Amino acid sequence: MERQRRRSLQSEFSDGLALFFRGDDCRMKAALPLLGVGLGVLLVAISLVWGLVFSSESGWTTEKSTKMAVLGDEVHLLMFKAAAAKDKPNMQGGENPAEVIATYKAKEEELAALQEEFNNIKDSPNTTAKYLRWSGIAFVLLGGAASMATREG
Repeated sequence: MERQRRRSLQSEFSDGLALFFRGDDCRMKAALPLLGVGLGVLLVAISLVWGLVFSSESGWTTEKSTKMAVLGDEVHLLMFKAAAAKDKPNMQGGENPAEVIATYKAKEEELAALQEEFNNIKDSPNTTAKYLRWSGIAFVLLGGAASMATREG
């Protein structure tokens, strides 16, 4: 039952495309499948080159990398200090547990923001290339389907 329904939908789509492309103004309509396939190939080619042209290194500097490494070390150290201050508060001196925990949370938030920025910069060229690639594939498939629908015989 499902196969028959799918086949009927495919044949209706194919018949609709064939009627559209076999109208009176055939020259312009015959060029549309070729334009679709050409645009699709162009989009796929651009997606392959996109990562080379717009690298993620341009938005991430060595200063940011160093800052992220230093913040990571500080957060790691403060995590242990906060745990020790919470478990064994020292009344004779030492660090105030509330201050250590507040410093830890502030540094942790700053590190999380920097890591989020890094991930966005790192993934940005790949995301754009992925959209270009799938759009190109869709254009190639639609242009191919339109080309097949316009065949005589």
